[in-house]
Amino acid sequence: MLARDIATLPMAEQVDLRFALYKACADLDRHEEAFRHLTAGNALKRANIVYDELATSRLFATLKATFTAELMQRMRGCGHRAAEPVFVIGMPRSGTTLVEQILASHPKVFGAGEIKTFEQTLDATRSAAPDRPPFPELASSLSGEALGSLGAAYVARIKALAPQASRIVNKMPANFLFVGLIRLACPRRASSISAATPSTPASQSSRPASSRGRRIATTSPSSAAITATMSG
Repeated sequence: MLARDIATLPMAEQVDLRFALYKACADLDRHEEAFRHLTAGNALKRANIVYDELATSRLFATLKATFTAELMQRMRGCGHRAAEPVFVIGMPRSGTTLVEQILASHPKVFGAGEIKTFEQTLDATRSAAPDRPPFPELASSLSGEALGSLGAAYVARIKALAPQASRIVNKMPANFLFVGLIRLACPRRASSISAATPSTPASQSSRPASSRGRRIATTSPSSAAITATMSG
């Protein structure tokens, strides 16, 4: 009865119900019906997400044009050389949480989770000099001293989360946008790229969180990698 009246519900409740019906039908091996509910739920969810594909494509093109080999070489080593920053970057559902958990199992490593601290530090840097261009063009306007200040400000913010930690892990997936600037501002940072077969993040992300399995393909750091991270 509720399934027949689903269109009368508020949008958020329609989405939740569609995903619940998907899970129930899938558990009963009614896969065609389950897929219809999943498709409808994702369509409703997508209608409420603001995404500009053209603007995103332009951003990627600007990133590529900004972080050239020449810029990376010219500004190499100019940032803040603290060893605490660790960045785990990957697509959603590619295993970034698992990688962070493995790293944070070391007593000197703190897992900070998906924090926007680097982006927030960058925003504060630009606010202090509003005449500077926006990111990513901002990167090419920063001096070596400014890169060092950006890195130092980021380290100060994350150190406040875990003052005794030797390494602090930031696993915000969206940091891939800032990876070039991270490399310049924090030249001693450690990075881990969590990878999966192309189908894995897509299939995991298409399903509601409550029904996702826990089997994922990922490149995870070994104990030797953790030791290397700590001693680097």
